[in-house]
Amino acid sequence: MNAETMLRSARKSLLLSQPFFASLALQMKYVSDKEVDTMAIDGKHIFYNPEFVTTLSIPEVAGVIAHEIMHITNLHHLRGKGKDHDTWNKACDYAINPILLDANFQLPESRLYDKAFAGKTAEEIFHLLPAPINTPNGGEDNDGNQSNNTPGSGQQQSKPGNEPGNFGEVMQSPDDTKQAEADIKQMILDAATIAKAQGNLPEGLERLIQKVLAPHVAWEEVFARFLTELSKDDYSFKHPNPRFTHLRLFMPVLRNQDPGKIVLIIDTSGSVNDEILATTAAELEYITGFYKQDLQVIYVDTAVTNTQIFEPGEPVKLEAKGGGGTSFVPGFTYIDENEIEPVAVIYLTDGYCDEFPTLPDYPVLWMIYGGLDEFEPPFGEVVFIQQ
Repeated sequence: MNAETMLRSARKSLLLSQPFFASLALQMKYVSDKEVDTMAIDGKHIFYNPEFVTTLSIPEVAGVIAHEIMHITNLHHLRGKGKDHDTWNKACDYAINPILLDANFQLPESRLYDKAFAGKTAEEIFHLLPAPINTPNGGEDNDGNQSNNTPGSGQQQSKPGNEPGNFGEVMQSPDDTKQAEADIKQMILDAATIAKAQGNLPEGLERLIQKVLAPHVAWEEVFARFLTELSKDDYSFKHPNPRFTHLRLFMPVLRNQDPGKIVLIIDTSGSVNDEILATTAAELEYITGFYKQDLQVIYVDTAVTNTQIFEPGEPVKLEAKGGGGTSFVPGFTYIDENEIEPVAVIYLTDGYCDEFPTLPDYPVLWMIYGGLDEFEPPFGEVVFIQQ
């Protein structure tokens, strides 16, 4: 049986047993490509090496197709921007394979699986995996295994897919990210509707789908609202109303609160990219200029690595320095030791740390980037930046 026939048979089997995966699998374009080691997906196409496909059973082919579909339902092809490609592939596989195995899919014996990673997101696993090792030949295979070839290099292994985890690569989508995400989410919604109508959508998969489809509030709106609320007019006894002092009546006066200083702490240990910095700088430049507030910027990994101060109206150009480990303590310690009295602290971080300081006496907004969708600090408000 040739590869094309096996792929058709696998899709038919999904139609009978897994309507959610079948609905999405039927919308993909299948491309035979011997320069791909095994199989790969970019959000619209499933590329396959015929030699690899013919080494599998029909249930295993169906499992690998479902594996590829899980990559796009989790938006892995869109969320890997700025991350080491091979390590990201590996993390994505560790995240989705437990779900597929729980749903009784058959996967090749070379699958990546570790029960310690079950239930974790690809981003969480990515930060737990060892850093990639650079090799002279450009050097890791589809899912993070050391190799002298990469997809599209034209070099072939003698037996495609014979290394652990070496199947089902997730490629970066070449399309506009926002439009590609909208298209995929619509496909997921349609597929889930079909599966639910047939009473065949596993509970665990339904929760995952709901999480992917959940609407996100624009972080810029939360950011602006947070800072704007700090500058509301209020009554104050700090400077009593002079109209009543001659009567020895000390009445409050309606006035703007003291502008104070906004402090931005930037976690430089993660994947802070220029786009995030530029967008954050633009928002802060507008807010601090409008409310006449100074901006203190503190760059931190496991220690303070750099600081900047901007006056109201001054162009905000952020210069991130660092790259070591992560601790949330040094930035707050720097504020205390330098007797800075912030009106608020904004902490820009990927969230991968559990070392927090004691509760500060000023409001804190945690801005989480990099794909982490759960972050529960002991204090402060949290907003997630969607990239």
